[in-house]
Amino acid sequence: MTAFSEKCARCLTGGLRVILGMFLVLSSSFCLAAQSWSDWRGPNGDGHAPQECSPPVLWDGSSGRNVAWRVPVWGRGHSSPIVVDGEVWLTTASADGRRQGVVVVDVASGAVLLDEVLFENADPDPLGNDLNNYAAPSCVAEPGRVFVHFGSYGTACYQTRTHQIVWRRRDLSCKHWRGPGSSPVLWQDFLILSFDGADRQYIAGLNKHTGEQVWIAERSTPWNDIGPDGEPIGGGDFRKAFSTPLIVEDKSGSVLVCNASKCWFGYDPASGAELWRRFHAVGHSGSSRPVHRDGVAFLNTGFGKAQLHALRIRGARGEVGDGAVLWTRLKNVPNRSSPILVGEKIFMVDDGGILSCVRLHDGETLWRERLAGSYSASPVVAGGHLYVLNERGQTTVIRTSGERLDIVACNQLDRDASHACGASPAVVGDLLILRSAAALYCIGRPDQSAVVPR
Repeated sequence: MTAFSEKCARCLTGGLRVILGMFLVLSSSFCLAAQSWSDWRGPNGDGHAPQECSPPVLWDGSSGRNVAWRVPVWGRGHSSPIVVDGEVWLTTASADGRRQGVVVVDVASGAVLLDEVLFENADPDPLGNDLNNYAAPSCVAEPGRVFVHFGSYGTACYQTRTHQIVWRRRDLSCKHWRGPGSSPVLWQDFLILSFDGADRQYIAGLNKHTGEQVWIAERSTPWNDIGPDGEPIGGGDFRKAFSTPLIVEDKSGSVLVCNASKCWFGYDPASGAELWRRFHAVGHSGSSRPVHRDGVAFLNTGFGKAQLHALRIRGARGEVGDGAVLWTRLKNVPNRSSPILVGEKIFMVDDGGILSCVRLHDGETLWRERLAGSYSASPVVAGGHLYVLNERGQTTVIRTSGERLDIVACNQLDRDASHACGASPAVVGDLLILRSAAALYCIGRPDQSAVVPR
């Protein structure tokens, strides 16, 4: 081969490498854009990632091991990240609630695409404790649109890519008392919002395209908390709730299942008509999201001494009696975190770190072990592993197939006590998106040669 021919061959080879590299980058970006975590509990609202997802099981925030990027986030927020059209969306707020904003990050690069204050509040209601903040509800999305919600402080619809606001409204009133918490739900042409405040409790169905109200349903809870002065005991604390409803598509039709204070409800999501209710009067301030399997809803009673009930709801109408309760679990039920169903098991972690694995059909304990730390975030399942994130940024990765606790790894974000993690993880492709009090992280680039501790 002549020198000229060798030079041409080298140029051709180099050009092919560049083209191949560009193809791989574009393919990776396309794959990320095609995948989504459109709800804070995943695409099906149940905490499960699609089967093809396989995020890392090992990382370390201090050394940067398997951390693809880290983006600082201003303010405070418990809202969980969602991912749609290749973008991570989350909300945040100033500690005093006077500014509430939206942050959008490119999932492939970590570049900040949008960081703006959406709502300003002259006199927000005081929180009264450190458990909540003014950016607790998570966004919900569909291709092309993201719906941002701050409870009664305001709701807005954004376009992805352009980040233009399609509509916004601030006229849905409620005295949250301890701050908002319920995230919006998308169903067909509706955006469904929950307002369970100290003064008023209702849900609203909006036209997702315009933001106009289509229906409203006041809670029919039979309150038993009126004191001698004629006012609710506890100043309204026992009437609040923070739970996000779940749409159940069942043989009997579509049902919006709600965990309100002292009462559970089923509504027709198209009209807001109440289909059934179950008054339990056990707890209050329900935060855990319902889960469902084969006509049975698994519902949390809320703060106080939380209980988990298995309630048969298929075809339910009117007042649901005791006969519909298949079983009740009293031990180590979380106040804040949501349970997750895996096969014939239920996993749940209580506020103090007791992780329980119970049988789905009767609620009996299969095993129960203590994890480090306190917990608010809800676990997710991906690639056969359960990811459980505590408030100090430590994620315990557990095999879901074991007959006893089988820890794969314990991973730490930056070792900073101020990094309180109340947001639940998001999974997109082979990436895990985590939020601390100070930053957003993308966990990726898994080290295939790493030795996994057993």
